[in-house]
Amino acid sequence: MRKFRKPLSLLLALMLALSMFGVCATASAAETQEPSAGGHTGTITVTSNVAQPVTVDFHEYNDTVTVTYSLQSTHKIVNTQATVHYDSSVLQLDEIDLDTNFPVLNKGSLILNTNIADNIYLNASKINFFSFKNQRVYYTQTFNIIGDGDTTVNLEMEILTGSDQDDPNLATSENDVELVTFGTVVTDEFTFTANAELSGEEPATDGATIKVVVPDSYLQTYKWNSVDLYYTSKSTYDEADHLAMTKTDDVYYVNTANNNIKSIVNASGW
Repeated sequence: MRKFRKPLSLLLALMLALSMFGVCATASAAETQEPSAGGHTGTITVTSNVAQPVTVDFHEYNDTVTVTYSLQSTHKIVNTQATVHYDSSVLQLDEIDLDTNFPVLNKGSLILNTNIADNIYLNASKINFFSFKNQRVYYTQTFNIIGDGDTTVNLEMEILTGSDQDDPNLATSENDVELVTFGTVVTDEFTFTANAELSGEEPATDGATIKVVVPDSYLQTYKWNSVDLYYTSKSTYDEADHLAMTKTDDVYYVNTANNNIKSIVNASGW
């Protein structure tokens, strides 16, 4: 029979001892006041010791952020252990559904503990292996944005063990391939990515009203029949977009435009 090697840290062992039923998916005591989400600004950096960081800016209209870590490996995965660190003064852990948050790892033996503020501890193993041959979700979590400022969600991969034997009936511990051991990447034969997606959209606006005022001295000299106005985010005038104007009286030309106006390049006739 295959013998699994699941090196649990002393801290994780303590966390698991605090769990009555093995799986603890309850919010920490520090997060029970239910502060309101939304109305805050700042940045969220999603990172890991085995992934490149991703940073997103959140605004008043963003209520939540969904953080997703994905794994791809040619090796079948025997077991894994990780800790996710976050700041509960800015991010509040949302409801956890194991099938949603761990669509692959929950198919095996998954131990999860969220009972200590700012930390999520997880350990998972499967006797007939996890398959991440194609990129799949390792862990995804939604947080309510309840505070301002710059904050980080960091997944510290502690253990990631694969196997060079695809058939679990033939595999032994000698087939183990240590991808990550105690936080150190042993081999790069896997890809781990981080992603963040904010909820909410920038409120729609009715557009921008632009008024072009013609100086009195020019009114005495020229007869103003039209005004051409251009706007662009490009670097040259030739790439600018024409903004149609409507004459409302002798001194104002008014147009309602969308909120994509970057800069006024030219107002001919001045």
